[in-house]
Amino acid sequence: MWTRREELDPVHPPRTWDCASLCEDMEAKSQAADCTSELDDYMGCLNDQRSVCELDPCGSEAIRHTTCVLSYCLENREGPCSR
Repeated sequence: MWTRREELDPVHPPRTWDCASLCEDMEAKSQAADCTSELDDYMGCLNDQRSVCELDPCGSEAIRHTTCVLSYCLENREGPCSR
């Protein structure tokens, strides 16, 4: 998930996420962007997987959710999109 610059630049190390912070951020952006149904579909797909090691089992759901949030955040750079 990190760019090559982040991996190699000791002045700007990669961000670390804990699961709770990541989920809170996704939920806040999804609510602001009116993308909660897309997030529910994505999370539901992930919860339905037998193994978390499967290669991209929920890619289409992830793309729909990401597209929805990014479309909103491109137009609204305040609030949850400013992070």
